[in-house]
Amino acid sequence: MLARAWVDRIQPGIESLSTRILGLMNKGCTSIQSVHLLREALARGIDVVWNFLIGVPGEKLADYLTFRGWSKRYLACRRPRL
Repeated sequence: MLARAWVDRIQPGIESLSTRILGLMNKGCTSIQSVHLLREALARGIDVVWNFLIGVPGEKLADYLTFRGWSKRYLACRRPRL
């Protein structure tokens, strides 16, 4: 629907791909939902601009280590520029 409306870029407010960190930020979504959005946008030719936040109060190193492990296997789209 977005691609048919000539939308070629979105900025959906994804700040983390850790469900726990998203919960700390009260984002109201999970990492799976965010990855699904990224992959669906990629499949439809829609560029996604997003930020990766670090330093969220309550975050743990384990949150990032988990993301690092599965992101290489399952996230087949451009990663944010650091």
